[in-house]
Amino acid sequence: MTKNEILASILPLASKEGLRNLSLSKIAENAGIAKSTLYSHFDSKDDMIDQLYLYLREKAKERMHIGVVDYGNIVKGKSLEEVLLYVVSSYDSINRDSDMKNFYAIIESEKAFSNIAARIITEETETMFTATKNLFYALEAEKIAHFPSIENAALLFAQSIHSTLTLMQDDETAGTEVSKGILEKIIHEFSNLYGIKKE
Repeated sequence: MTKNEILASILPLASKEGLRNLSLSKIAENAGIAKSTLYSHFDSKDDMIDQLYLYLREKAKERMHIGVVDYGNIVKGKSLEEVLLYVVSSYDSINRDSDMKNFYAIIESEKAFSNIAARIITEETETMFTATKNLFYALEAEKIAHFPSIENAALLFAQSIHSTLTLMQDDETAGTEVSKGILEKIIHEFSNLYGIKKE
């Protein structure tokens, strides 16, 4: 059994058992392999969960046909609002992938008492923040936007979008409409604030 096949077998088990109750013995038994085989691919249970997250993210990107991100290409010839709507939509699509949603449901439910779940969430937030900064540098280079502080603007945007997307998913689950129109308003106002108007 390959490493990716082992990783693919973990999500259904984690959905049923939760991360805290997962053991290497249960994972090996579920995959139909010896426990020692796991150690030829993974250093520990935490390493396995980390790699499961990365594996699921890459599979989601493949299904969405999202390759290596070229920020210069993404921003070229577009308005700030068009760029932001595109990148937020792409990010949201990855997170709405069924396997990613299942994985996030597990770690969200366990983050208060699971170090690995909380760490994955904080690392995901840091990755989003870094990606936003890189995007904003490209926007400045193409004279599409100007940010007095890229660091501060990226933090503000990333956190606003992250919490709004979470609210949108909560709305879907609850059958409510609290988030209706909020994402578009944030992007529109942000674009008005930092976008460079073309002559």
